[in-house]
Amino acid sequence: MEQKAKKITRYTNQSTGEFSEKVQWVDLQFDDEGYLFWSRKANVKTFLEVPLPEEFTWAEKGRIHELKHYILKDNQFLVYRSGNTIKPITTIEMSKVLDMSDRQCKALIKKMKRASVITEISFDGLVYFVFNPLYGFKEKRLTLNVFLFFQEEFKKVLPKWVIDKFLEEAIELRPKFQVIK
Repeated sequence: MEQKAKKITRYTNQSTGEFSEKVQWVDLQFDDEGYLFWSRKANVKTFLEVPLPEEFTWAEKGRIHELKHYILKDNQFLVYRSGNTIKPITTIEMSKVLDMSDRQCKALIKKMKRASVITEISFDGLVYFVFNPLYGFKEKRLTLNVFLFFQEEFKKVLPKWVIDKFLEEAIELRPKFQVIK
């Protein structure tokens, strides 16, 4: 489906003040720079400066990469769709997604938690795995909750004024979640 936009170019004569307009219809999907490929699809940013810890094998890195497809926008929760609802991924679903036994999956979860790739939180009676944005980020902006989930890791990479601002907000709002060790 082609999407068009009205482009108006206004020309002004500097000496007389007269102006004329040129109206064009431009294609929003395909322009001089090329085709806007999957512009509304969900994507996850990774940062070259922050690779996964070396303690992970290539197979584990691949499985961690697969988990990035399950990050919920805004809060980095790992979730899946079931019918018309979004549910937190549990170890059972994660073992299915990653094609691992329950024991192997629990070992990988423990390793990811130890390396701060994920953390586990309790919020409104539900338990969520939260993916560390340093290793895969679904948003443009870091929210207060996500900062608080991975506070220690962010203190190493964020400017002090940003950390102070988040901590100031946290005192005012008092978020209602609990990190599970």
